[in-house]
Amino acid sequence: MDEPETALSPSSQLELLQLISENATAGHAQFIVATHSPILLACKKATIYNFNQMPVSTVDYEDTEDHMKFQVE
Repeated sequence: MDEPETALSPSSQLELLQLISENATAGHAQFIVATHSPILLACKKATIYNFNQMPVSTVDYEDTEDHMKFQVE
C-alpha cells in the first residue's frame, strides 16, 4: 500500500492499523506499506525501514521522526 493514510481521518487510520495488525498476527496476510503516518508506523511487530539515508536500514519506532506512541491491543 502506498500511503493509505492520505484519504483517512486519524480514527480511520486506527481502524486500518487494527485490521493490518489482526490479519498479520493471525498469519492471514503480510503487508508492505509506504507511509509517513505515525499511527500506521506504530503497528506492533512491524519492521520499519528508513529510506531517508543510505544505505537503507531498519529503525525502531521510537527513533522515527514522528514517534508519537499509539498502541493496538
